[in-house]
Amino acid sequence: MIRFLRLDNLKNYLSYILNIVFIFYMSSMPFVGRVFCLIK
Repeated sequence: MIRFLRLDNLKNYLSYILNIVFIFYMSSMPFVGRVFCLIK
């Protein structure tokens, strides 16, 4: 039971981190595109 709860918490934690990373990635996309155009 405790192990299951820990696994559930880990899943919630991972999904939370993935959401933050996804939002950060999406918000930084225009910036990355601009830098890529500048380098190109």
